[in-house]
Amino acid sequence: MSVLSFSLKNAIGRTNPSADGLFSYGKYTSSNVFTIFNAYRYIEDDAVLVLPDFTEDKVIGHKTLGVAYPHLGFENIQGNGEITPQPFPDFGIYLHPYYSQVEGVGIRDDVGVRFNCPVTANLSIVSKIQKSDSNCGDGIGYRILRNGIEVQTRTLIPKSSTPSQITTTASVIQGDVLDFIVDVGDDSNPFCDDTALEVTINVVYTKLPTPTIVTTGINCATTTIEGKGLFVPNDVTAILCNGDEAIAYTSVAIVGGTYNSSFKFENLNLTNFSGKQLKIRLESPLDTPSDFTYINVGTDGNCVTFLKPVITNKEVCLVTSKNVDYFTCTSNRTCAIAVIDTKTKEIVATSIAQPQIGSITSIAKVYDATLDYKSKFKTISVGLCAALDAPKAQNPFPITTTDFECEKILETFGRIEGYVSSVDKGILLMYDSDFIETTMPILSAPINNGKFSIKIPQNVNGDYVFYALKLEY
Repeated sequence: MSVLSFSLKNAIGRTNPSADGLFSYGKYTSSNVFTIFNAYRYIEDDAVLVLPDFTEDKVIGHKTLGVAYPHLGFENIQGNGEITPQPFPDFGIYLHPYYSQVEGVGIRDDVGVRFNCPVTANLSIVSKIQKSDSNCGDGIGYRILRNGIEVQTRTLIPKSSTPSQITTTASVIQGDVLDFIVDVGDDSNPFCDDTALEVTINVVYTKLPTPTIVTTGINCATTTIEGKGLFVPNDVTAILCNGDEAIAYTSVAIVGGTYNSSFKFENLNLTNFSGKQLKIRLESPLDTPSDFTYINVGTDGNCVTFLKPVITNKEVCLVTSKNVDYFTCTSNRTCAIAVIDTKTKEIVATSIAQPQIGSITSIAKVYDATLDYKSKFKTISVGLCAALDAPKAQNPFPITTTDFECEKILETFGRIEGYVSSVDKGILLMYDSDFIETTMPILSAPINNGKFSIKIPQNVNGDYVFYALKLEY
């Protein structure tokens, strides 16, 4: 089981609200209503005093005079041109609550830090807090809320030359809000209430947090996928999976302090996963793996050529018998037809139908398909080219070119076999080698489990090209 520790001080140098939505700084009413400070600035320079543009809302100010740690100041400067906090210890962040009278009504402005929890975990929270000058002012109040409910009862912190330490345990789920709040104390007097606060949160994991994917537009040509994980401990690996098969691994690196992490899969080859859904999760030897994050691999990448058939075997002049089955295509375009056994979901035969002028119905012949007529079949028709009256255009399909020749006579056929790497089920089409979009395919055959076998009649000789249609049903 992993434990990750981080602190508010480590997280201070961030835009408010943070890019990841974790930490926000602002003020609270006595009834815990939170108002975020509009903006703040942080400069890593001990010699520079950074003066914000104050408004009546008392935005956060920063000061780094001679001590290398950040200050958050909620100041009632009342026209003063400088921020002049009391000296205070060199740990944590600087907070200054306030109390004012408006038309005889006391208004308390508490200050603090809001934390949006990105994980489900058990927390051990250690608060180190000190009223900054033991010779000035009175004590201050401190409380911790979870979703508006106290998990650390308001405690009075007296002025002291040493810090107080409070340990709080809490179980949180992803999306919970924790507030660490400082107020003016019991006498409603903000004078000299400068306070140093450091909060260390120890996250005890029961399950690794689910990662998010940064890379957009993932498609079959993508070679790099980047992601991030909030509050990820050490020794964590990101796994890219296709179903139950892990196809890539990469380590997760902690960045931005101890609460943020990133990972990058590089040199990926996703050409075989065009149109598929992959998934990513985080794993470590010590913890339960995270939930999966799913990504869809688009087909719009420059990798359509990986649909092209690969010929692995070619046999010519095989003697066999032939049967003829008939199916119809209703279209004003040339169609490729897949005949599918509705029980086994296998493509049992394919054919090509070409409409005639004046008719939108044509017959497709399927030769030598072993069809059990007790079974039920359905057909899928795919338009292959423009309508009959459309202009011709070059066919952009990826192709495989081969020659075929058979000189025997009678019932003589040849056979060409191969595979298509990224097509599980589909139709293989055979064209003349000099084909265009409006060309009628010569032959077709099923593609099942990525493999095909096409029977070639004896009168087919010469050079031909093959194209694969991918079907999902």
